[in-house]
Amino acid sequence: MLTCRDVAREASDYIDHAQPWHRRWRMAFHIFICFYCRRFLRHLRVTRAMTQQRGAEPASPQEVAQIVEHVCNHP
Repeated sequence: MLTCRDVAREASDYIDHAQPWHRRWRMAFHIFICFYCRRFLRHLRVTRAMTQQRGAEPASPQEVAQIVEHVCNHP
């Protein structure tokens, strides 16, 4: 079973369909049973859509790591 931390780390790959089917299935199962991860993915999709529309600069690896760390420390 995946943890919320695993889902947070792999959320972008999940949204982009860039995972093998078995890993994607495990992610989908965890998201199905975990309210917090469903909410996190919904917010990630909205954020990505907004930044793509706006043409914003991509986040630096340090910014991404900081956000993931923040998300992983809050259930």
